[in-house]
Amino acid sequence: MKGVINKRNIFYPFLVFLFGLGVARDLFCGKIDVIVITLIVLLVTTAYLIATKCYKSIAVLLLLFVFGNGIYFIAETNYKSNVYQGQVSIVGRVTDKIYEGNYNSFTVVLDDVKINGNKEKKMRLTIKNCLANPKAGQILTFESECTPSKLYELGKFNSSDYRNGVRYSSEVDWKNVVAIDGKVRFDEKIRLRIKDVIYNNMNERNAGLAYAVLFGDQSGVDWETKTTYQDAGIVHVLTVSGLHIGFLVTLLYFVLRKLRVNKYVRFGIITILIIFYSYLCGFTPSVLRAGIMAIVFMLASITGREYDGLNSLGLAGFIICLTRPLMSHDLGFLMSFFCVFAIYMLVSPISRMLRKALPKSIADVIAVSISAQIGVTPFLALYGASVNLLSFAINIIVVPLLSILYPMLFVISMVAAIIPFVGKLLFVVNIAFIVINEIAIFFGNAGLTFTISSAHFGLLVLLFVIIFGLSGYIMIEPIKKLAMFSCMSMLFAIVLGCYIIPTEVYTKLAYISSGSQYSLILSTKHGFNVVLGKSDLLEDYKDTYKMERYHVYISLDGGLTDEDLDEMSTFGFMNFISYASQDETVVNNMGINEIIYMQTEWETVTVEYLGLGNIVAGILLKFDNQTIFVANNKNFGYNLIDALFFQYEKPDVIFTDHYDNFSKFEGVLISNEAGYGEDYSLRTDGNLMLTLKNDKLKVRGID
Repeated sequence: MKGVINKRNIFYPFLVFLFGLGVARDLFCGKIDVIVITLIVLLVTTAYLIATKCYKSIAVLLLLFVFGNGIYFIAETNYKSNVYQGQVSIVGRVTDKIYEGNYNSFTVVLDDVKINGNKEKKMRLTIKNCLANPKAGQILTFESECTPSKLYELGKFNSSDYRNGVRYSSEVDWKNVVAIDGKVRFDEKIRLRIKDVIYNNMNERNAGLAYAVLFGDQSGVDWETKTTYQDAGIVHVLTVSGLHIGFLVTLLYFVLRKLRVNKYVRFGIITILIIFYSYLCGFTPSVLRAGIMAIVFMLASITGREYDGLNSLGLAGFIICLTRPLMSHDLGFLMSFFCVFAIYMLVSPISRMLRKALPKSIADVIAVSISAQIGVTPFLALYGASVNLLSFAINIIVVPLLSILYPMLFVISMVAAIIPFVGKLLFVVNIAFIVINEIAIFFGNAGLTFTISSAHFGLLVLLFVIIFGLSGYIMIEPIKKLAMFSCMSMLFAIVLGCYIIPTEVYTKLAYISSGSQYSLILSTKHGFNVVLGKSDLLEDYKDTYKMERYHVYISLDGGLTDEDLDEMSTFGFMNFISYASQDETVVNNMGINEIIYMQTEWETVTVEYLGLGNIVAGILLKFDNQTIFVANNKNFGYNLIDALFFQYEKPDVIFTDHYDNFSKFEGVLISNEAGYGEDYSLRTDGNLMLTLKNDKLKVRGID
């Protein structure tokens, strides 16, 4: 059988390697659907190679797949950090990653971290009640609890911590911090200098956008603006990617060529600048991918060889994933990679169709925009994100404008960092951002934005197979390609139909934690959602499990302040229950050993604060013939618990940070530490889900 696939000796092996990295974790966890999909992909690929007599390629394919599996587990093992119990002594230097929160709080990233004198990786620190803004270079000394970062939370890869090299998180009040001045590093000095130039010559909103466009740091972009850009489908302009690198390389190439610089010297200068710029951007995957491809393109040009985009893309992927293997699970890297893949696959056929009604130049621009959107949409679907139906049209307007704006912003900012008065020219950039903002607002409010339901990994694989089948890399007759496309589309529709068929709904009880915060989420089978305790993962959980809203919030440790109410209201809570409160009109206040019945049309959930005297020991939940006790760890006392359980029936499940005196407990025990028998630990098992079926609880990890 003659081969019908156009060979690419770097790109296709990388796809196999990436596939091995991507499915390794799910294969190890025994996910049947992923195991089946993996077997189908490997068997179909092997069958094709046997039919085309490419026997050596089969061995290479299997070796790369296994190699990808192995590299993933090595990288995951190396990521794990030391576990420190209780209060520890922490010293760290503040980097320039400083994010301002609400109520005088800041989140900073510390490097040069020492915990109890041991040198450790970076730490993400939340500082409350900040009396003075943290500054880059400051050395902070404090005592607090610290939590190792988790690679996965609710099944989502923690790309932020992985990219930034963060391995721990902690929280502290500013009054407990000792801060002294320290050194600011070279790359931080440059970024901070350029940041000052931008903020001194542009309004605050547009300055935050300009800084994001230059370095990909969105800390200065307010939530409303970021949401507007997301709804309009142009949020990618705030992340440094191939688009920005392309503009930069084109500008440098044009200038150096006009100056008649030797092609080898030109190559060296541009390569050094690409590496330097990648260094300033923190070597993010999208910048690395674009930079490597640009360097390969120039190298092909000066050596007189034909540039192969797919092989160049594969080479960039190999370099990134071999140096940082877990990037294979990073949404930004995957979207960047497969966006370019879709452009190579689809631009030609889409442009040919459009040329029947449009000039070639316009058809090509539209084809690129449509192809890029098709490339990223499957990943948006994987996480249930929003898509604007007019995003391709918006990008046709914004991208040409950005092609002028970005080089201007880059040059003016860099020069103004040395010659400050040049920064006055940024008023032109400020006007351009006002125009882009108005475009984003107009299209974002057009009512054509919709949220895609979370799709299955298998649908993503199948969709990219269809995209590949439509490309010119499949060398078969048009009629056969149409027949193949029809069959694949029918299969896609069948798989999609099976995926969206409603399944039986059970009562779910999830225990999620982020840093020192944790929440318990009770979701009854009829859609009544009760939350105990606050966690930064509440929004992610709601999105992951497609919950319409949270109904009731219960305070675990007593009083709810106005700050607490404001924060929890952002999650959509309308009803609050607390032992004591500053706001009597909003919160239903309960006394110790007082029971409240929360009733829906179908079921009743009872809530009871347990304690002795005025000490709250925890909360007792009763629903569907199950009894759950959630300990208040601030007021926890072993004798108190013994006294309570002497008076009350023993619960079926206990949630607590402490576990030592529960060694004889016969139910399910969930804590932050490993316990006994049928016990579960957040540190070892990650976030947990308990499902109730026929009065029986089953526990599984959801990370």
